[in-house]
Amino acid sequence: ALINNKLVNCVVDTGSAISIIHPNVVTSINATINNSAGPIVKFANSETTELNQHIDVNVVFRESSVNIPMFVSDTLPFEALLGIDWCIDSNVVITCDSEKCEVEPTANEIHCNSIQTTPQSLDFATASKITLPARCAQWINLETNSKVTGSLLLQPLSDVSTLFSIPFAVCSVVQGETGIYAVNPTDHDITLKKGYRIAFSDFSDPEQTNVNTVSASAEAESKFDINPLLPKQERQKISRLLRKYAKLFKPYENDHKPAFEHEIELEKGTKPIHQRPYRAAL
Repeated sequence: ALINNKLVNCVVDTGSAISIIHPNVVTSINATINNSAGPIVKFANSETTELNQHIDVNVVFRESSVNIPMFVSDTLPFEALLGIDWCIDSNVVITCDSEKCEVEPTANEIHCNSIQTTPQSLDFATASKITLPARCAQWINLETNSKVTGSLLLQPLSDVSTLFSIPFAVCSVVQGETGIYAVNPTDHDITLKKGYRIAFSDFSDPEQTNVNTVSASAEAESKFDINPLLPKQERQKISRLLRKYAKLFKPYENDHKPAFEHEIELEKGTKPIHQRPYRAAL
């Protein structure tokens, strides 16, 4: 494409909401850099940065000519990236066949409402073929078609409840992989093939989607002896449970009793044992 009448090698990315240009190219096209508060973006190398510089340019590709802002970043591994903003302003239609990709301008109007730059939900399915034993709870591995990493609220699909039970749970998803406990209350085994859809995570409400897990300060608290061979998600879950349980046995002053008490009748002359059922690691 021609940017300010200079030939620049560009990459078209409809997954990017903005267009970006490398600072080395800015010098060659004689553009003026403007300083302003910009968006915070995450690149493929997982580096997150705030783009606070942009240039106003004219981009010409075949019959289309549009004026757009391009944000400046030296993290870009190529000369320039044309995002969905350029696609919309240029009225282009992108068709892909195998590895060949052609970009053709069109006179047809493209409505912004018809373009989704982010998924509304993610489906999680079994990572392999599994068998749930009768009247038993079992940990199952799940995966989704996105490499998302974070803490997501997983909700069971309605048709799953007729076969077995899984909870609404906040799960640690790493590169699209996670796991959850499934309960088979029936008297017979249930076999699920690989790719069987179990749950989904709703992205329509961002405030309910990303949930913080164990904070850095909580990680620094007392550690416990937990089987290191368990999956990381399982070890974190057990550690959180042990910390909550330990609070029940903290000494209390001024006759202030903890909110939770064991309602167990003791034999005459005996006292309750205030000892944790696990050993804290030093």
